[in-house]
Amino acid sequence: MTITFVCRSSKVSKRSGLTPLELYVIIDGKRRFVSLDRKIDHRLFNPKKQIVRGDTHSTLLLLYITTQYPLNS
Repeated sequence: MTITFVCRSSKVSKRSGLTPLELYVIIDGKRRFVSLDRKIDHRLFNPKKQIVRGDTHSTLLLLYITTQYPLNS
């Protein structure tokens, strides 16, 4: 099983300019995107470290969420 956080820049909101933050899960070769119901500025997401940068309340909440899940197991 592999779990990765992704910021899908292909789904940028035209109104807000934000992108959805999702989990990309692979189990037995089957891929799924799982919505976290959160949208972020794609410039604040670090894909290598799998974290969101910033100091706003929602960014701190996302940072907490992204550090609570193991990236790979």
